[in-house]
Amino acid sequence: ISWNPMPGGAVGVSFSIADYRDTRIDIVQQSVGAQVRWRVRSNTRMEFGAEYVEIEQRGERNRPHNLYARGSMNF
Repeated sequence: ISWNPMPGGAVGVSFSIADYRDTRIDIVQQSVGAQVRWRVRSNTRMEFGAEYVEIEQRGERNRPHNLYARGSMNF
């Protein structure tokens, strides 16, 4: 999906899903995420994202959540 909110800029949206299993070490890891990349102008970029992960290993389950924001400007 792409959209141009400002002249010379663009927004891109991406989604991801992953499933990893290793029976040798008894681990299952599943994740789902989304990311927005905004090129404000040709030299300025912003990124925002979120990911939900579920990890199960030897009967123990963890569910970390990751959120991030990044910006960069080139001179």
